[in-house]
Amino acid sequence: MTDRAALLQLRDRLAQATGPDRELDAEIARASGWTNVELVPVWTSDEWCGDEPGYDPNDDGEEGPSSGMTVPRYTASTDAALTLTPSGWLFQITQAKGDQKFTARFTNPANGAECANFGWHVREDGQRMDMDAYLAALRWERTPALALCLARVELELAKTSQKGTDR
Repeated sequence: MTDRAALLQLRDRLAQATGPDRELDAEIARASGWTNVELVPVWTSDEWCGDEPGYDPNDDGEEGPSSGMTVPRYTASTDAALTLTPSGWLFQITQAKGDQKFTARFTNPANGAECANFGWHVREDGQRMDMDAYLAALRWERTPALALCLARVELELAKTSQKGTDR
């Protein structure tokens, strides 16, 4: 993903999000390696539909249908957010009983490491957070997509941190 300071800012913005946000989608895309992300015109046939975060690989600035693509709707779509799952890792989404709140975590089956949307639960070195600390740290997001996005950013932060925490 991207540098640590940008990830910390992205984590804070995701934690504050209450629903889909195209600006956050663009930040997630940049953090995931997309380049030249900016507002690009979206056209259907010959009709302009508005501007969306994306890029035009030709960078020709011409009006009309673009050969570029728009950024996935990570914060709106669980399917789009799932594309952020690291290769070889598993994901889990949990819904709070009787509530519309969600949490997510990624698990590496190769070493048992688990990272939830607040940081490491089981670190890559095998150290496990005790259950009381886990429950106290658990964050609940308004949508499964937001929970997945936040868990993915936390995984990148945890990987770059010596202790796996950044609070």
